[in-house]
Amino acid sequence: HIGLPAGLQSLMYSISNVFIQSRINLYGADAVASWTVLGKIDGLSWLVLGAFGISVTTFVAQNFGAGKLDRVRRSIYVSAAMAFAFTILFSITVLTLGRPLYRAFGADEVVLETGMRMLWLIGPFYFLFVPTEILSGAMRGVGETLIPMLITCVGVCVMRIVWIIIAYQITPAFEPVVISYPVTWACASIAFLIYYKSGK
Repeated sequence: HIGLPAGLQSLMYSISNVFIQSRINLYGADAVASWTVLGKIDGLSWLVLGAFGISVTTFVAQNFGAGKLDRVRRSIYVSAAMAFAFTILFSITVLTLGRPLYRAFGADEVVLETGMRMLWLIGPFYFLFVPTEILSGAMRGVGETLIPMLITCVGVCVMRIVWIIIAYQITPAFEPVVISYPVTWACASIAFLIYYKSGK
């Protein structure tokens, strides 16, 4: 009941990422190298946000089980505030140190410039994913796993693939592929906030 939806959610992330990588590959070796380095930088944020998601699941489950709904809500707000603070600090750091970070991976000038363009399309928007991570974790904490999986799979994974297919028909540039990340983070987070505010 809990593990299968979470596993399917991870599977959908992997499938959409493979699809995106196949699109990035169309732009040549420099774009692939830039995207690979961005993925390493990017991975740091997902480790921390994932930890917040697991933490809020634990806090919510304990307090929900004890019938302390005020503490359930408080743990969600505190976790969200901490995650927002982290993402803002992380964005400022990677955007400020983007060039040295790319150089640390041995990027040449073309890879560096392409990578910085990619970074500026994603870097300012990590905060958009916070409601998705925190609220899906909170919902798992109260035993609700199907709806978070559906919102994440449709709002992030399916929409990302649809966005890229449509955007690629409009323009062959790589920017729409990269922009698919913050766009789908925002869509999923809005869906989670609506569901959470509905009280279900």
